[in-house]
Amino acid sequence: MALINCSECSIEISDKAAACPKCGNPIASANSVVQGDRASGSSVLAPSGAAPGQERSFYSDALVRVTNARVIIGPKTYSLANVSSVSLWTQPAARLGPLLIGIIIGGIGLLMTIGSFAGKSKGDSIGCALFMTLVGGALFLVGILLKDTHWVRLTAAGGETNALSSKSRDYILAVVGAINEAIVHRG
Repeated sequence: MALINCSECSIEISDKAAACPKCGNPIASANSVVQGDRASGSSVLAPSGAAPGQERSFYSDALVRVTNARVIIGPKTYSLANVSSVSLWTQPAARLGPLLIGIIIGGIGLLMTIGSFAGKSKGDSIGCALFMTLVGGALFLVGILLKDTHWVRLTAAGGETNALSSKSRDYILAVVGAINEAIVHRG
């Protein structure tokens, strides 16, 4: 057994380790089958899936990559060995503020509009009242249309971490499913 430096985080680890214990980076010397001519010294890493213990990908997109060794979300890497569970957590949208403000401004604007027509006011006050009614209605509509935020929540020995957020529940469920599959595959 020899000590080598991890190519990702540069800590010293055993060349027999399957992955770096700090960052989860797979160790090529432990996981890959070396093919080639030993006399000439040339060698090539075997293609993915050629040897047991190699890193297997469960999900990959522009922001997220899930393998049996690690979860990479943007610039952060989580070692799958440290992740005990994963779940979907939903943070409800803050709808109450826009709804109440919309109702109040819209209601005042509506009362001013009715008062302007009943009192035969000038055009300026009617325009202002109609504008307030429209602003109130727009705020009310914004409050209705706000979407919940969904999170990938990772649980490890150190506690829980909200690792990824999106307004799309289906996207977060796909990532959670991939991480669950990787945890089960890890054993």
